[in-house]
Amino acid sequence: IEKAEAVVGLIERALEYNKDTGWELPFFAGFISYFQLKDYELAAKFFQISHQYPDRPPHIDRLLARSKSAAGYEKEALELWAVIYKEAENSTHRSLGAKFLKQLAQKITQESKDEKLRLRAQEILNTL
Repeated sequence: IEKAEAVVGLIERALEYNKDTGWELPFFAGFISYFQLKDYELAAKFFQISHQYPDRPPHIDRLLARSKSAAGYEKEALELWAVIYKEAENSTHRSLGAKFLKQLAQKITQESKDEKLRLRAQEILNTL
């Protein structure tokens, strides 16, 4: 864990000094934050940076949506999964998007106290 934290800190400092590094560095920091440190909010921060690059691979969007959901940002995650599902380039990505979108939408309709969010989740479920 200490080494992972050190690597993330190093990448964070590199990004402070050079904002235009491409999607790769923030992706690596997000990956380490998500899978090793289990810091989903920090992972979402880094994946959000990677997400801003048009040449990013599609898995960046899925990792951003997963980390947003795990960090408790369900509204943002729901909308991200809806876009991933809608804009999927192939059937594999579309079915993956549908799977996670359905899971999150069902969770929101059952557990969220936010009426608008529950209605949006139900609306999405009705289209799947």
